[in-house]
Amino acid sequence: MNGQIPDNLAPFQYEPRFTAEEIQRRREQLQAEVQNVVAEVDHNDDRNRILQQRLEGELAVERWCDCNNCDVPQNPTRQMCECCHEHTALDEKLEDYNCITEHPDFAPVCLTPAVLHMVVNSLKEVRGYGPGGDGWTNRLYRHVSYRAYTYWIHQRLGRYNRRATPACVVLTIRANFPEENDESYISFKEADEVGDAWHL
Repeated sequence: MNGQIPDNLAPFQYEPRFTAEEIQRRREQLQAEVQNVVAEVDHNDDRNRILQQRLEGELAVERWCDCNNCDVPQNPTRQMCECCHEHTALDEKLEDYNCITEHPDFAPVCLTPAVLHMVVNSLKEVRGYGPGGDGWTNRLYRHVSYRAYTYWIHQRLGRYNRRATPACVVLTIRANFPEENDESYISFKEADEVGDAWHL
């Protein structure tokens, strides 16, 4: 052939062709995938609408709280208007308990200052940074307590991957590490709203 490409050579000419049945099957698969995505978006829209109603007090706490320990916390976001029973990650831990805050590991892991100090020291060692120089304020204890809770339930999520904490957990942590002024409480923030998480 002398290094020349024949004129009658076309790309993919020797590839097998799909049969009409295979094409139809693939179309049905794609339609099913699109329907699943649409259903998920609809579900998320419904969920956000319900959480917004809770936040605005249109749905009474008794209608959405199954553990009897929830309320809408000060400075809430809609993500903070969920009961622990709505978090599937807690199903196994909730088998024998009415509320995640009643689990025997909750207080030692999330509310014990010595454990919270250890969490901060571990983060400093692993990541090379930690809280600033304000010392151990209740604000810092709350922040580290939320982190300890997240590690306990979800293990390490990774950077910018965040999970909201149920209302009952938020209220319990705030009760143990109260702020003098309720307006000082920091609400849940999505990853794109947060800079350096240690600059509280």
